Amino acid sequence: MSTVDLHASGLLLIDKPIDITSAKALNAVKRALNLEKVGHTGTLDPMATGLLLGLVGNATRLARFLDCGFKTYSGKIKLGIKTDSDDITGQVTETSTSIPPFESVHQAISNFVGEISQVPPQVSAVKVKGKRSYEYAREGETVELQPRKAIIKEFLIDSLSPDVIRFQITCSRGTYIRSLARDLGDFLGCGGCLKTLRREKIGKFCVGNAKELDKISRHDIVPLSQVLSNWQCIDLPDYVALKIRSGDQRMLSEELHLDLSKISAQEFMLYAAESNSKNFLGVLERVNDKWQVALNF
Repeated sequence: MSTVDLHASGLLLIDKPIDITSAKALNAVKRALNLEKVGHTGTLDPMATGLLLGLVGNATRLARFLDCGFKTYSGKIKLGIKTDSDDITGQVTETSTSIPPFESVHQAISNFVGEISQVPPQVSAVKVKGKRSYEYAREGETVELQPRKAIIKEFLIDSLSPDVIRFQITCSRGTYIRSLARDLGDFLGCGGCLKTLRREKIGKFCVGNAKELDKISRHDIVPLSQVLSNWQCIDLPDYVALKIRSGDQRMLSEELHLDLSKISAQEFMLYAAESNSKNFLGVLERVNDKWQVALNF
């Protein structure tokens, strides 16, 4: 039996299959590659397939930094049906045979582009009084969920049949595609639900570069230097790196004279020691107009 790798660190691009939870997919990878720790940047529902970012080792601490870009999904919406889960796996609550023509559906899409407000599905993981919404749903109880803002950058559709449309959506983090399907159906007056869903892209990472569960190997772990290649990088002398590792952040401005005030509040930076291996040390983040070490490796 192979020993668990305590030092592996980086990113895995996983193509999650249908009818399996994200947690089970990651556990399968963890066992297959004998890894100590594997996390993710955001789950996919069991009914959904596509890109799942698996974080290995210390990289699990970078989850919130890697899950901040736009995401692209493709799939199908079934019109004329409403379900209690807002997708095809739920119990049907309403049906309609009054399906509008595709031209009307296409015109309606413009109402769902830009900044929108949407109520999460009852089967979402939103917490209400310390309990997940989907837990209430499993018990047959409906809870009131507050609307949330989302940004739809692009919403493209074509017709597969009178009651099924194929879509591609590019949206902000936290967007509920099931809610979009439901709200589009309600807007059209016929009801609708999500039939299929595939995540194509997360930020710069594409499903085309991902591996299926049974084909993933250790060679597929992308090192942090490549994962964060588009970040600004500050090369620190070894003596400064040692100080920062011990928690002394004064060295950033006192020793290096960095004018951090000129850097955008939205930018994060990678900094590395001045050595042959360019060791990854951590992440700088601006909080309340001040820069601080958000992660110290």
